[in-house]
Amino acid sequence: MNQAIVILGRVQELPSYTNVDWIGVDYGADFLATRGIFMKLAIGDFDSTDALDEIRNFAEEVIVLPTLKEDTDSAAALKVLKQKGYDSIILWGAMGGRVDHELVNIGLLYRYPGIEMRDHHQVLKVLAPGQYRIQKEYKYLSFLTNDSSELSAEGLLYPLRKLRLTKEDLFATSNQFLQDEIELTVRKGLVLCMQCEDEKGA
Repeated sequence: MNQAIVILGRVQELPSYTNVDWIGVDYGADFLATRGIFMKLAIGDFDSTDALDEIRNFAEEVIVLPTLKEDTDSAAALKVLKQKGYDSIILWGAMGGRVDHELVNIGLLYRYPGIEMRDHHQVLKVLAPGQYRIQKEYKYLSFLTNDSSELSAEGLLYPLRKLRLTKEDLFATSNQFLQDEIELTVRKGLVLCMQCEDEKGA
């Protein structure tokens, strides 16, 4: 599988992966270069770092974006990665910090269904209509939609039987797994699927 691990500016700890392409976005590229991680691509306007020369030493390709632009660094990075044909793209460091940046990053999941957004206690992914096997990773399982959708799944504390969701519905949250893997059917619309757990000490 052609997999890209995309490190954004809010990353605090390097995730553990092998045989992947590391992608640094803006300060995320600084984070990787500082730790001696060689990147397939470094991209951004690099307004949050003064280490561009060091980043160039640890990147196969560097794309410097203009500071004034119509899209975010993370959006530009995903566009390039999709053009490069990656099968799997996982975002790290996309949550926390400024709420506008976090919401924009979640919006990118709707633009590119199938991309994952992760940190060490949650994973988010937008699912298009189809059938999916969802493995339990964290305690809670929640769903939202930006339009309208219909879901079915067994093996949950609150089974989903042709559950209809609209963008106003907020009740499909904090469900829990009764088994290690469930089969989820999305019959229409785009669904934001979230697995989460409380942070330690929270």
